[in-house]
Amino acid sequence: MPVVAGPPLLLNLLRNPPSLAAANVGNVDPSNPPLILNPQQIAAFVAGETIQVQFQIGNGVTALETLTSRTYRAAIGGLNQPATGGLGTWGDGTVTYSPQLPYNASALCVQNALNSLNANAGPSSGLVEVTGPANGAPYMVIWNTPGARNLITVDPSDLAPLCQVIVQRVQTGTSGVREIQLIQIIQQPLAYTSTWTIATTTATGILVFNTPAVIQFLAANPSGQTFLEIEENDGTNIRKICQIPVALNGYVVGPTSNFVPFPVGYQKGMAVVTSGNQSVALVFPAAFQSAPSFFSPGGVGMPDSVTGQLTATFDNSTLTASGVTLWLSAPAPASGYVIPWLAIQ
Repeated sequence: MPVVAGPPLLLNLLRNPPSLAAANVGNVDPSNPPLILNPQQIAAFVAGETIQVQFQIGNGVTALETLTSRTYRAAIGGLNQPATGGLGTWGDGTVTYSPQLPYNASALCVQNALNSLNANAGPSSGLVEVTGPANGAPYMVIWNTPGARNLITVDPSDLAPLCQVIVQRVQTGTSGVREIQLIQIIQQPLAYTSTWTIATTTATGILVFNTPAVIQFLAANPSGQTFLEIEENDGTNIRKICQIPVALNGYVVGPTSNFVPFPVGYQKGMAVVTSGNQSVALVFPAAFQSAPSFFSPGGVGMPDSVTGQLTATFDNSTLTASGVTLWLSAPAPASGYVIPWLAIQ
């Protein structure tokens, strides 16, 4: 089970809202649901996080709905975002067309490819007409003659970013009816879950933002603006109950971050020696608590392995007009790279 970052994101959703963006973000007493839900911007998600999401659905008057007889899916992503690069492999469920077609193939390009299948007999041995926008999906495939047909296939493995293909029968072919199929190619969600723990009126799930799709999205969309969508299936109807605008940020601390930044130049004025000896206690970062050497005119020391504290004593007889500088040498692989850490005037 992934580690969940922080408290859960709590959403209060309105049945039949004025817009799918209507949601109240925050914890609301289940015995006193809000009468009006105002759309609010959810705090930004961050790449690499694992977020717990909880939601409840109210009628906006007095009651929260019981969710136990329904199933839900939630995702973060763009709305009907098409592929932006790569190639797709088309076929009819039995044979495939070669070469692959570009992500933005025209309807005529797709039509010619499909009609060349099965020794130019067409997909499922029937010639087709393909209509669609000037470049890219969706495509409407209409067979020229009646009959049952296999679903058209499109392998999206080589499309970018990660994509999903949705093939639907708009009209089922029979001995007297021509088959019509609709083909959509859209980007996969950035984060997704269909697993929920439902306690009467509250559903709880987890969204993981440590996916390749998240990194690809942020590279192409620096602003990180996207949507949180929750879908409900009551066994009869499937409907979207919210589409809330959200922001997705990149990270500063990555999975392999270990660099310890140092201040540039000297840190002066941290201690003043007027007469006699002066002891200075320093606390060093964890990365420098085991391997490095510390040295100064006052001697050599190692920091405490638990607290990271090093106490150095300086005799004012060793001081010069410019003061004393305590230096540390960084551990391997930067061995020998000496960085000024503290200057005592």
